[in-house]
Amino acid sequence: MIKHLLLIIALSAAIILALPFCRTGVHELVIFHHMILNFLNSIFANGPIAFFIKQLIALLFIPLAVITVLNSIYWLFTKRTFPSSREIMWVLWIILAVAIVA
Repeated sequence: MIKHLLLIIALSAAIILALPFCRTGVHELVIFHHMILNFLNSIFANGPIAFFIKQLIALLFIPLAVITVLNSIYWLFTKRTFPSSREIMWVLWIILAVAIVA
């Protein structure tokens, strides 16, 4: 229990120290999401179903693209899949979803 408490304190301190970098990264992630949405606006028509599909594709594209690139580079060197790729994809998706909602 003490280890977990110390770990959460250390991670909280690291986030506070890295806050400007985190803000920049999340801001760039949201900008890239909006670029994807603008591109998809030229492909899909307007309507509730098209809006849902555009949002879904834009939300899923970034984490899947990042994991695909990481897996490809890792596979070129080791001929194995990247460990913890699912967890990294989920973390990216959660960060993007929270940034879009907030």
